[in-house]
Amino acid sequence: MLFKFTLILFFITTVLFSCGVLLEPSKIVGKWKLESVEFYVYNSEFDSYKTIKSTDNTNDSKDELFKGRFFLNKNRDYTIEFKDKGKDENSRAQFEIKNEKGLMTPLVNTSWTMDLFENSLALEVTSSDTTSDNPWIKGMKFKNYWPLLKNNNLDVLELFLEAQYFDMDCFKFDISADTIKIKSMKGTFVK
Repeated sequence: MLFKFTLILFFITTVLFSCGVLLEPSKIVGKWKLESVEFYVYNSEFDSYKTIKSTDNTNDSKDELFKGRFFLNKNRDYTIEFKDKGKDENSRAQFEIKNEKGLMTPLVNTSWTMDLFENSLALEVTSSDTTSDNPWIKGMKFKNYWPLLKNNNLDVLELFLEAQYFDMDCFKFDISADTIKIKSMKGTFVK
């Protein structure tokens, strides 16, 4: 009987930890640096996706896009800093986005929530500049499931964005004389 119980407990533990890292606020709070981005171009003829890798070079090509395009612009050195809401139940957990030019999205216009049952992270930017075309500034809301990973003892945060989250058909990036239409993209951040 004890052997069966141990075996069942081992099985449940293995299943839970093989899915990814379970969320808790202390694992999210802190600074996360944008490490890389994968851009996905949808091909409707073949119902398939082509992956385009990111580069640190701001001179885009059809084979490599600048990783700052994850935030829909061409600035460098992005970090997201998640702040804890503290002990005040009426406050909200907030985040800010910075690049080499300084603050892109201020704390006052942001919030993040976590659903421990779904193991999901939701980010929201309220309208700070309604004239902007950039949803990270204008305002948006999206949710990602199982966003945390462990990779070589590093904490990794993956944020997956689809154009439809922002009421768009696709993200359009002008590259030299051509336009690349991106259906979705995945940003990988390290702590």
